[in-house]
Amino acid sequence: MAFRSAVERMDGSLNSRSFLAFLLPLFAVAACIYVFAGLAFFYRSDVQALDYDEWEYWQLSAGLIEGRFDDPGRRTLGFPALLAALRMVSDDFLFVQIAVSVIAATAPPLLSVALRRNGASRSAALLAGTALTLWPPQIFIAASLYSETLALPLLLSALAVMPRTGGSSHAARWLAAGLLLGALAHVRTMYQLLMPIVLLMVWLECGQLRSAARNWLLVMAGFALAVLPWSIHVSHKLGTPVLLTANGGETMAGGLNPVLLSTSEGVAKLERRSTWTGPGKWLPVSGNGYLSAEEQDLPYTEQDRLLQRRTFEWIASAPAAAAYLTLRKLAYQWTGYPWRNSELRQILFASLPIIALVVTFLIAVWRHPRMAREQARFALMPLFVIGVALISWGSWRFRQPADAAMIAIVACALVSSLRRDAISSSSRIASTYA
Repeated sequence: MAFRSAVERMDGSLNSRSFLAFLLPLFAVAACIYVFAGLAFFYRSDVQALDYDEWEYWQLSAGLIEGRFDDPGRRTLGFPALLAALRMVSDDFLFVQIAVSVIAATAPPLLSVALRRNGASRSAALLAGTALTLWPPQIFIAASLYSETLALPLLLSALAVMPRTGGSSHAARWLAAGLLLGALAHVRTMYQLLMPIVLLMVWLECGQLRSAARNWLLVMAGFALAVLPWSIHVSHKLGTPVLLTANGGETMAGGLNPVLLSTSEGVAKLERRSTWTGPGKWLPVSGNGYLSAEEQDLPYTEQDRLLQRRTFEWIASAPAAAAYLTLRKLAYQWTGYPWRNSELRQILFASLPIIALVVTFLIAVWRHPRMAREQARFALMPLFVIGVALISWGSWRFRQPADAAMIAIVACALVSSLRRDAISSSSRIASTYA
C-alpha cells in the first residue's frame, strides 16, 4: 500500500522537466555504484588477468593506437576503437576500467528515456531505470572490459529514437534508429540477428503490416549506411563477401560439437573471476575437434567455411546430441546452471535474480497482453537472445539486453496494476458514499 501511494505521488508530481531532471542523478548514482563495485570486487590489477575476450579487445586497441588492426576477420572496430580512444587519454589500466564503467552507467537513464518515448508512464520509466541500476549482472558487466558495456547503451539509444508509430514525418527517426543499430552491430555483431525481430516489433506496435514494412525498410536503410562501408573494406581485405565478420562458422562450431558432450564440468579461477566450463559453454577452434592441425593453419575465412559445414554435418548425423547441447546452452543462459559448481554469491546475485525476473516477466506479459504488445520492442528481446544462444552458446552476457527489457516490462506492468487497483478502490469508495 505504501509503495503504491509512493508511485502514485511520483507519477502525479513528475512533469517532463522534472522527469529529465531525474536522469542525471540516476546516471550519477549508477556510475558511483559501478565504479565502487569495480574497485571493491571486480577490477583487475593487470591486463594479463583479463578474460580472453577482454584481453583480445585490449590487444586490438593497442594495434589501433599504432595505426593497424590485426584481426583476421573475427572482430569489428567498434569496441577496440573505444578502448583505443580511452587509452589515448590515459593508458593507465585502472583509468580505462573506470571510464568504461561510467559509459555503462548511461544504460539505466537511457532505459528510462526509451520507455518514456514509447509511451510508458514517467514512474514506470524511472522505476525501470532504477531497477537496472541495481541489477546485479549489470553491475558485474559494468565493471568489465566486455563490449556489452557499450552495446547496451547503444541499443537503448536506438530504441529511444525509434518512433512509436509510422508516418512520413517520422522517416528521419526510423533512419536514425537504423544507423544506431548499425553502429551497435559494429560493437557486437550478434545484433545483426536483431534486424528480423525489429520487423516483428514494429508490426506488433503499430498493428499494420504495410506501415511496419515501410518503417522497417527505413531502419534497414540506416543499418546499411552504417555497415556497408566496413563490409566493403573487410570483404576486399579477406577476398570474400563479408557483412561484418567472417566468424559465423567458428561461433556455431564452438557451441555445437561432439567434444563438448564429453567435456568434464569444472570451474576455472581467474583474478576476481571464476568461469564454469562444460556442456552448454563454448570451445575454441583448437579444441572443438572439427579441424586438423594442418587445417588450423588455413586462412581464417577457409577455416570458418569448414567449421560451418562440419557443424551442420554433425547436427544432421546426431540430432539428439545437438538438441541436448542446445537445451544445456539455454539452461545456462537462463538459470546459471549447474548450481553445484557455483559459488554462493553467484547463486544469490546471478542465478536466483534471473529466475525471479523471468517468472515475473512471464506473469506480466500474461496479465497485461496489450501493454506487452505496445512495448513489443522490449517484450520480444528475450526471443532475440535465445536466438543468439542457439547459434553460439548460453552466455549470460549475451542475455544482457533481455534483462534490461524484462525489467522494463515488469516495471510497466507493476505501475499499471497499481493504477488499476487505485482506480478500483476509488470507485468502490465512491459507490459506498453515493
